Amino acid sequence: MNLSTVSNQESNLSKNSLKQPRVLVVDDEPLICWSLRSALMNKGFEVATATSFKEGIREIFPRNFDVLIVDLKLDESDGFNVIIEARKKNPLIKTVMITAFGDENSRHKADELDVNLFIEKPLVLSEIVHSVSLLIKKKTPPYPN
Repeated sequence: MNLSTVSNQESNLSKNSLKQPRVLVVDDEPLICWSLRSALMNKGFEVATATSFKEGIREIFPRNFDVLIVDLKLDESDGFNVIIEARKKNPLIKTVMITAFGDENSRHKADELDVNLFIEKPLVLSEIVHSVSLLIKKKTPPYPN
């Protein structure tokens, strides 16, 4: 084995050992879950989805997610409670709140919980994917609030 072979093997090993960023999408609209999942997976993210508060909580605990995208209004609870539960497992999880109901009280509560992004529907998938990519890199995304 020569040095270039060893170097190539090390390079391949480091590429294979890089983990895909993990994103959890929690929204009671299956089409939004599917759309976000497809768009994020096309950019190399590992994506899990849940269409209820309980499903979202069940997804959080067996895995470690880098980003949580959650709808404000859910069936039995709200997105704020999903964020609170997710942070019990991973205090550093990046959070994106999506909603069709972006009133001042919701924005204020999102600020109090240090939600990274608060995005009103309708969603622009390419901008969300870009914003999530920046969140993963620990930069502040330029998504308009």
